[in-house]
Amino acid sequence: MAFNVVILLVGTFTFFVIQFIAAMLARFGADIMQPVGVASFVIFYMLAVNVCYTLGWVTELLWSDGDTARTELLRPAVYRWGLTFSVAITLLPAVFVPLFWFMQGLRSVL
Repeated sequence: MAFNVVILLVGTFTFFVIQFIAAMLARFGADIMQPVGVASFVIFYMLAVNVCYTLGWVTELLWSDGDTARTELLRPAVYRWGLTFSVAITLLPAVFVPLFWFMQGLRSVL
């Protein structure tokens, strides 16, 4: 449950960053994003993230040949690595959209 909450918070931050950049670029009153498209993407993304999360225990069973006691010490580290990777992937648009916007603005000035 904590994994989903963290990803939801990071995803919300990413959404607002993209929304802010898009609002700066769009004309006043123009639709920036279609609500159905955003809702569809959020549902798809959360399903994909949870499938990847679920693959964690599946791979643990494969690594341990079914004896999960052998992987008990690795679990916290693998969870942290997986969470860090998921947060990084979720934050990528919040980094690249402003960077792209800045580069486009810089190109128009030069």
